[in-house]
Amino acid sequence: MRVFYFASGSDGLTRKLRDLIESAAPDSDITRYSSVEDLAAALLREVRPDGQGVAVLLCASRAELRKMLGLTSLLADMTRIVILPDRDADTISEGLKLLPNFFSYSDGNLADIGAVFKKISLKTT
Repeated sequence: MRVFYFASGSDGLTRKLRDLIESAAPDSDITRYSSVEDLAAALLREVRPDGQGVAVLLCASRAELRKMLGLTSLLADMTRIVILPDRDADTISEGLKLLPNFFSYSDGNLADIGAVFKKISLKTT
């Protein structure tokens, strides 16, 4: 399974989430992108119409989330997990425009994200 992991920061959350993804689906091909532009270029090159790709998007700010909205059409055929930067109603509204299969918050329970990712990986193998 191809995983497009977006996280612009290099904090503990970024590492913990990567570790969760790797432990939930150890055979996955995971590539981390730290800029929206790099992610967009990769999606243009590699997105597969068979729906086997998974995008895990850790948005560190609303500004980053707004940039991510420009990729909605590139993410359309993929399973999307979106981690929002806060619980503000406007942030949630913008995050839902990405049409996530699952969303959570950067201050939320990472175990939930890991469990969802594991189910996704089992479904796609």
